Amino acid sequence: MWYFQPSRKLLTLSLMIGCSAMLSGCGELNSQFTCPMKPGVTCQSLDQVNTMVDQGKLAAAKSTLTPAPSADTVLTVNISYSADEGVSRSPEQVMRLWIAPYQDNQGNYFSSTQVYHVIQPGHWSTDPAIEDNTHA
Repeated sequence: MWYFQPSRKLLTLSLMIGCSAMLSGCGELNSQFTCPMKPGVTCQSLDQVNTMVDQGKLAAAKSTLTPAPSADTVLTVNISYSADEGVSRSPEQVMRLWIAPYQDNQGNYFSSTQVYHVIQPGHWSTDPAIEDNTHA
């Protein structure tokens, strides 16, 4: 039985022709990206924008966000739904930790954040004095 066994030179030549054909499509791309020039910082690099800000050519943008109201005051109300007044639910104790903004050794900036941690979970408790009176 006869079969075709291509030579190494033929394989190399066909591979080179195939790669050349595929790469020829890359030459059709624009050497510059098109960008409609609108007022502001469109079509500019970060370095160009930073230079404009440093030179005062670019006004600081006003924030459209409104700050959230402060929630430092917490009102805790104990509500009893059972007829047995000797049982109560203690709420969990939560600690809020604020991490200030910082810059690490590589120059990365981390903005401030808040982390909440449960110090003591909520639990049910009974008042022994009331329990003794109800069972008498």
